[in-house]
Amino acid sequence: MSLILSIDTSLSGCNLALNDQAAGIETVTCDDNKYGQSERLIPMINALVADAGKTFADISAIAVTNGPGAFTGMRVGLSTARALAVALNVPVIGFSTLDVLKRQYQDAHGTSQNLIVILDTKRDDYFVGAWNQGTAVQPAAALCAENIQDLMSELNGGVLLGNAVEKLQGQVAISDTWAAVEGFAEICPLTLAKIADEYIAAERVAQSYQAINAAPNYLKPADVSVSKQHYKKFEGA
Repeated sequence: MSLILSIDTSLSGCNLALNDQAAGIETVTCDDNKYGQSERLIPMINALVADAGKTFADISAIAVTNGPGAFTGMRVGLSTARALAVALNVPVIGFSTLDVLKRQYQDAHGTSQNLIVILDTKRDDYFVGAWNQGTAVQPAAALCAENIQDLMSELNGGVLLGNAVEKLQGQVAISDTWAAVEGFAEICPLTLAKIADEYIAAERVAQSYQAINAAPNYLKPADVSVSKQHYKKFEGA
């Protein structure tokens, strides 16, 4: 039995699942409060495991989103996932938020359409990934609105999804060959667990601790401002 704990705190809130496809176990809990993730995450995991009628010893692997996304959220999710994996002696595997959102759409609608995932950076650009009928043509990157418009012109039609599509629509003209799709702005932890299960089987991941892609994918440096406060300097006698 392969019981996978999946953890996502990369975009907003906490999204968790316990999943064992062979045994038909699908237990999910989500909290969209984007503040206090570090305080809420462990209690939510404890409750998830209890609600599924399992113990931590039953968990065979941990899947976690590694970004791009919110700086603090990514660190909370990854540090928790890695600590649990060490304690349980199980593998922890990180997956891109862009890839998971792409997979969520493709599981519902197939792979025949061009697809661009667009996430908010909280700045004047976007986190972006693009696929031409399932084949990656734009690896994860931080792009300005004009660059995304050029990418849409190159692909010549398809689907836009993610939590920043509406923001983009307010900045550039979007051709009617592109359709904005709602409902794919948050990570589904069951999809994350499904991707991890497939990866473990394909790569024959050993059932002991190892960290695979379990580091934050920031794409951009932190937005840090210099304090405007002035301090007096006292010279020594």
